[in-house]
Amino acid sequence: MATTIKLKNGSGAPTTLAKSEPAFDLTNNRLYTASNTSNTIVEVGTNPSSLSIAGTAVTSTAAELNLLDGSSAGTVVNSKGVVYSGAGQVKGTTLALGSWVIEEVSNHLIFKYNGNSVFKVMTTGAIVAEGDITAFGTA
Repeated sequence: MATTIKLKNGSGAPTTLAKSEPAFDLTNNRLYTASNTSNTIVEVGTNPSSLSIAGTAVTSTAAELNLLDGSSAGTVVNSKGVVYSGAGQVKGTTLALGSWVIEEVSNHLIFKYNGNSVFKVMTTGAIVAEGDITAFGTA
């Protein structure tokens, strides 16, 4: 916890700050503090709804930022934003497409329509159908 605050009589962000030593710009009424992990200057403006980090304005709302809190790249976290991996992939166990749902259960893919199982694809490549199979026709 900081025990002192530097008062800066001039305009603009300080060039460096110690992690526990915030500064206040008396000219522009802006508070600056250093990041906990680096010497990056974090600016909290006169309007508490604005924030800039290293000179870049943060335009996301708190609600938007909270959608990413707890997310990790390439995985699905319930009720959070989806972040693709570096390879453009997302791992999940269920995919819903309108009335269709595809689930992974015990390494098999289960295809359901309106909640009813229709068929599954086994890890061996075998397909198991719930009812009759039409082996001809047009798509």
